[in-house]
Formats: sequence, C-alpha cells, structure tokens
Amino acid sequence: SVESKIKVFDKGVDRRPAVDNSVGYGEFQLIVRTGDVVMPKLPGLEPLREEAKHFIECVVTGKRPVTDGENGLRVLKTLELARQSIETDGASVQFS
Repeated sequence: SVESKIKVFDKGVDRRPAVDNSVGYGEFQLIVRTGDVVMPKLPGLEPLREEAKHFIECVVTGKRPVTDGENGLRVLKTLELARQSIETDGASVQFS
C-alpha cells in the first residue's frame, strides 16, 4: 500500500548443529525461520529535497556533512573488497 513505504520481513535460515557425532546428513540441519513482517512508520519527506537542504546548511554554516568524502571512500573500499572476495570464491579480505 501507499502508506507502507518499507516492509521488513523476519525470514532466514538458521544452522542447528547435529545432536550426535555421526558423519553425513545428520551433521547439521538448516532450519527455515519465518517471523513477523514489520512496517515501520516513516515520515513523508522527499529524500532529494532533504539532501539538498542538508547540503545548503553545510555550505552556509560550515557544518560537516553526514556523508562526506571520507564516508564515500569507505563505501568505495568496501565495494572493491567485496568484488575481490567474489572473484576469489568468497575468500576473506582485509579492510584497511
């Protein structure tokens, strides 16, 4: 509906260890979890307008933006490390 801008579904898969020490299928079980659906109330603001207002406020007052260049650099580093991990079949990578 128009009123619910976002819905959060509590769904997932939990891994439960085996009860015994046998080898094979009984080593673990994957349990599908289905929970509640939450529709948080969000203010009816226009995101682009709010971003522009924040930018103007920062220019006028000298206030540091919530998402500054350092934040942008961290996002780019994270995306690059994710790409590297994907290319190496999910190997761990170090964030520096």
